[in-house]
Amino acid sequence: MFTHNTADSDFTSEDIDNYVNFVDWFVSKYKDDANIKYIELINSPGSTWKGTDKQLLELNNKVYERLKSKYPDLMIGTPGFEYLNDMSADTELSRISTLEYFLDKENNAKFDFWAFHGYPAQVFGSGIYPPTKTALYNKYAGVKGILEIRKKLNENGWQDREIIDAEH
Repeated sequence: MFTHNTADSDFTSEDIDNYVNFVDWFVSKYKDDANIKYIELINSPGSTWKGTDKQLLELNNKVYERLKSKYPDLMIGTPGFEYLNDMSADTELSRISTLEYFLDKENNAKFDFWAFHGYPAQVFGSGIYPPTKTALYNKYAGVKGILEIRKKLNENGWQDREIIDAEH
């Protein structure tokens, strides 16, 4: 899992290129020795990413294109979107909109697998839901949210894209 400087609140094209170069350098240096086969880009962007959805997708697609041209067998995932919060607050809605930006086929997200972080849903101050409870506001929240992701991937014709629970 690769991440970024979460204190940086003003992302530029240069920042994106530096990130792509770093991931490329790291994979080039350690892929064989560490037997790297899968990578996930940007952990918890809803909490840490301060750029736009378009910039996050640009960063993701540039890494994908660079690494796939060198290592076609390397599996490159989406950012590790958060699914645990089930709140109707505006902050939660922005997290959902970022996730849905990637799920919008028209935006041309490039990835081999969807990185799912399968935590139980929760509402801050109210505790964690049991795994069998369906979230009230965020259809992607909790363990059952993986079914919503699969449904959307299938609607896009992306049946061949796996979902990997990369953090649980």
